[in-house]
Amino acid sequence: MTTDERMDAIRSAIEEIVIPDGEDAGVILLSSESPTRYDPDLKRHVYLHENFSPLGDALVSLWKMTQEEE
Repeated sequence: MTTDERMDAIRSAIEEIVIPDGEDAGVILLSSESPTRYDPDLKRHVYLHENFSPLGDALVSLWKMTQEEE
């Protein structure tokens, strides 16, 4: 993947997370809810979502896009 292709993919991924400009700039487009359940053995709430929320998934995916391919 070329640098330009990588940057285009990253821009596209960012646009799925936020509105980049205009009156609503910065508004998160994904749910920030983090479903949890109480774990009686741990005596605390635990997340039911791998990256805490759909927004966490998108941000982790975006971060991975910035990493060099091996």
